[in-house]
Amino acid sequence: FLVVHHLFAFLGFLGSVVNLGAGHYLAMITLLLEASTPFTCVSWMLLKAGWSDSLLWRLNQWLMVHMFHCRMVLTYHMWWVCLRHWDGLLGSLHRPHLALFLAGLSLLTLVINPYWTHKKTQQLLHPVDWNFAQPAPRSGRPAGANGQVPPKKG
Repeated sequence: FLVVHHLFAFLGFLGSVVNLGAGHYLAMITLLLEASTPFTCVSWMLLKAGWSDSLLWRLNQWLMVHMFHCRMVLTYHMWWVCLRHWDGLLGSLHRPHLALFLAGLSLLTLVINPYWTHKKTQQLLHPVDWNFAQPAPRSGRPAGANGQVPPKKG
């Protein structure tokens, strides 16, 4: 999914370079959606360091969840701008770029933002790193035995 994210971003900004007459407002608002990234990175680092019970981690999580809610508001604003200036968009953007932008905005509004807002809220309530979960042991050996089977008692 990360590849799809970067593909949409690259093609979207490539289209902005080609369509210089379209202005830069929507492109800059799209960049503003990435304001949640530093909070996501700090959350992951603190979680990996074992600080998920610290005040710093909880404060960062609250700010991150807030930023994800702000992302949702920004996408609604982008739809409002698009609908309000529809004739201008049709006149200044090439059709493939407009289709790509609207498809990406639809995915953001209906799928990606609600999904990640839900996941980050869950993570605030139950600290877990679901991206790199510990794999289940392949055999009956306990995890952490490093290949050695402990002796049986009795």
